[in-house]
Amino acid sequence: MPDTRRRRGLLALLITAGLLAVAVAAVSVWMVTTPIDTARATTPTPTAPSNASPPAPAASPSASASAPADAAAAREIVLGAGGFEIIAADDSSLGTFSWREEPSEAIAALTTAFGSDPVLSTVEGDSHFPEYTVHSWGGFAFSTMVEDLVTREEHGLPSFITLTDRPTSDDVVVRAEFGLSPGMSADEVRALGPDSQEPLGLDGEDGIRFIFGVDRDSNGATNGGTPGAPDRWVVIADTGADGTTVETIRYSAYIQM
Repeated sequence: MPDTRRRRGLLALLITAGLLAVAVAAVSVWMVTTPIDTARATTPTPTAPSNASPPAPAASPSASASAPADAAAAREIVLGAGGFEIIAADDSSLGTFSWREEPSEAIAALTTAFGSDPVLSTVEGDSHFPEYTVHSWGGFAFSTMVEDLVTREEHGLPSFITLTDRPTSDDVVVRAEFGLSPGMSADEVRALGPDSQEPLGLDGEDGIRFIFGVDRDSNGATNGGTPGAPDRWVVIADTGADGTTVETIRYSAYIQM
């Protein structure tokens, strides 16, 4: 009887072990065949859409409303015995021009200085003078001879400057020698000590002429001047017919007047 019981107990244990083995195998098959949900475990990295616009560039600072004054702009034109010089706002020289040199560069420099093209006119020639082309910027006129029968090198007055008023540009000051300027009274001119005073017309009916710098070597070929010497013009101030106010200042060869 005891042996019979032991055999029954062992059989029960074997049956139980078999049932457990089947249960473990079933669980293993379920775990292998069931997919794992990874959406909670990882977060996908977002990517920019293919048509996304690039970042806008940083805005550039706007230009200043007022630019600094141009240091190379003309400030004044200084007239002298041998010609004239254009001075810039920074005191540098923009060019020096003599009376006898070919005038194209001087005309171009004056056009730039005054900021506008000149008004052109013509003074007809006669038996003593050639024809002149007058380049005017308001009250500033630069007259140059037309070369025909004689050349600039041969003639006693190849070019000259006349002042009757302010030039077209208010930014450019024209300075004549001896403190002269259009609009001065005859008494003010006398106080400057002119070298001579002459009547214009018969008995001065056309006004008064004041001349400064008569000792200058006006022209090497005339007036007893030194051959080859630079031209050095005198300064002439003419009043109106009433003889009270200067209307014209001219740089010219003295012998031609």
